[in-house]
Amino acid sequence: MRAFQVEQTGVPLQYQFIKFVQEFDVIGPETGPFAFYFEEMGALCIVGGNKKNIQHIDLYRENGDAVLGLCKKDGTSLKVVNGRVECSVGTTTAVGDSYQEALMKAYVALHRQGER
Repeated sequence: MRAFQVEQTGVPLQYQFIKFVQEFDVIGPETGPFAFYFEEMGALCIVGGNKKNIQHIDLYRENGDAVLGLCKKDGTSLKVVNGRVECSVGTTTAVGDSYQEALMKAYVALHRQGER
């Protein structure tokens, strides 16, 4: 029998096991924190790190200024119609429940159309 030496321990060992033995797609550094989606649990699992460097975010709130900044750059038009927000960029229009949602929908549509 041949013995192989594995030097990793702790989080780096867990990373190697999750990635290479269980064959999950992993994002993040081997030293952690890293994440993988565990379909059987229906959960995004985060390994390593601490609460200080792991954040649950809502892009509508956390990234709102960056999303709204696209308006200035690309001449985007935003207007509220019947309580919904319409976003127009060139010939593409999208509707959302907030400015950020409408903008994101419009830019995703542009990307899918190959215009961005």
